[in-house]
Amino acid sequence: MKPTTCTTYSALDKIEVAKYPVILAPFHGVYVWVKGKELTLNQINNCGDISLIETFQDKIRAKSLKKRDLIRYAETQHKIIKEFLISPTYDEILDKIGKDKSIEDKKIILTELKDKLKGMKPGTKRSALEEEIDCMRIWIDLIFPEDFIGVIIAYALGVDKSAIKDVSEKTLIDAAIIAEKYHKRPSEIICKDGIFTPFNEMDIDKRAMFLLYEYKEKNKTVKHGKEKLKIGR
Repeated sequence: MKPTTCTTYSALDKIEVAKYPVILAPFHGVYVWVKGKELTLNQINNCGDISLIETFQDKIRAKSLKKRDLIRYAETQHKIIKEFLISPTYDEILDKIGKDKSIEDKKIILTELKDKLKGMKPGTKRSALEEEIDCMRIWIDLIFPEDFIGVIIAYALGVDKSAIKDVSEKTLIDAAIIAEKYHKRPSEIICKDGIFTPFNEMDIDKRAMFLLYEYKEKNKTVKHGKEKLKIGR
């Protein structure tokens, strides 16, 4: 019987696997291996204005999103996936699945629209054309299936390994009030319990301070309203 051979990894191979792990991601229901990386704070910030904390106001705004907001959201997803993928690269996948006649036709139309835009003066017609170009460009670029996008973004932003989804609006406001009193950052209070990334900490600080501002403005309005009521009496 011949001896069984096994694959051996060098120290550099092990370092690469640790830094750039290979994960299984669904692609239209079929699982594929992809090598990628969890993004750093700077890389995430370069992808756009991202927050992993959902507040009550966010849920209300989501019901009245404009097309421009959806385009911006799609662009952000596009940047995260492109930044995350190492092997295969974003362009390699796009080249593989993007060879479709309808997509190629739209690319030709997109080039024609961009040329048309160059000679247009600012106004409603130009704005409408810019929006059409944006929508078409996002449609062409983001042809990845939703199951793939969800897994990749969650891994790239470290969602599953952190406790960021457990942070509530009340927790943010309470932490912001205490932090202001003791000259601390809200993240210093919240992140004592649980695992949080540097991006999570920044996200918490930004959202907490904004909610505290809204909370103060609301209480100021209520207080002034009561005072006016007393004067009226």
